[in-house]
Amino acid sequence: MDELKQRLNELARTQGIELFGVAPADRLRGAPSGFRPEDYLPGAKSVIVLGAHFPEAAALFWERSPFPYQYYGYAIINKEMGHTAFKLAKELEKAGFLALPFAPTVYPKDMDWKRQSGEISHRHAAVAAGLGEFGLSGVVITPDYGTRVRFISILTRANLPPDPPRLKQELCDECGKCLEACPNQALREDFRVSFEMEGTRLSYVLVDKHRCYYNILGLGPGSGGIVNRPIRQKKGRLSEKDLSANVTRAFLKKPKDSLVQFIMQHAVDWVDWCGRCLHACTPNPRDLK
Repeated sequence: MDELKQRLNELARTQGIELFGVAPADRLRGAPSGFRPEDYLPGAKSVIVLGAHFPEAAALFWERSPFPYQYYGYAIINKEMGHTAFKLAKELEKAGFLALPFAPTVYPKDMDWKRQSGEISHRHAAVAAGLGEFGLSGVVITPDYGTRVRFISILTRANLPPDPPRLKQELCDECGKCLEACPNQALREDFRVSFEMEGTRLSYVLVDKHRCYYNILGLGPGSGGIVNRPIRQKKGRLSEKDLSANVTRAFLKKPKDSLVQFIMQHAVDWVDWCGRCLHACTPNPRDLK
């Protein structure tokens, strides 16, 4: 299995993937029912996690133009990781093992306004595979690339040698820049999500997913879009009904801009208009001029 893992790692790196890690499937057994590896691949033994770095300047200068980030930090990088996960899954099948790659972002369950959750949490899988640590906002921070990384996961019945998880949360100093940068106060500083992995308790602040989704759609001021309609409810968590009402109001107030923005968001593939929490986080040791 060591040889198979090394072969998969080398294949991923020839495709431009910088980070490769493996977590045993049972390391994610604390996920809610319906989001665990065995819920999708019965008998899953390992979760392979790939991480791809995107250009630093796309995040640093987002406020000058959000489009380099949307294209290179979201749309294209997700496609590249999808292609790589596809190739690794086929390599695993050649070796005699079932493999189930997941899409990197925004597919079926992500589009459910009630749940706003993907099938497998790539962030939790990345931490379990030792690729990074959770920051205050729940974004994964990596030692070499900070937050400028996207992740994708592959489930397999191959019992690959695991990597140690990163459970100390030392890369984040909780400076609060991510909370300050968030349009519409989607990050709840007053409440934390807490869970256990390998006997260690980890935590990060709760994200109001409905407020966040409004930002992702580019509707709120400061989220990068052209509609710029603030949420009427200034405080408190949004319900699904609240989100629907605010989205409808924004579209009706500026129907032409809303249509143009919707088309722009799907021009190449689905893109995130916001990502401000990720952009504001800068614990990156590399010296770039």
